[in-house]
Amino acid sequence: MESDFDRVKNQHLAYAEARGHNATYCPSEVAISCFPMNWREKMEFVREVADELVLEGLIVVKQKGKIITIMASDARGPIRLQKKME
Repeated sequence: MESDFDRVKNQHLAYAEARGHNATYCPSEVAISCFPMNWREKMEFVREVADELVLEGLIVVKQKGKIITIMASDARGPIRLQKKME
């Protein structure tokens, strides 16, 4: 059985791949798809998994349309995630 971490990581990667380099996705989309009944409680976890993907060089974190260097779990306010340009 897939762990919560792997499920969230795979969902992040699926959204990033589907949106590509020209579009972003919200971490809440991942939370809702993985944990429909208690997604709000899982938002911090979803952002922490996003941190791992940032460290792996697979996605970037954006705020107000610009890439930020702070990790998803440390960002305050709304963020968007996007597949990293190669």
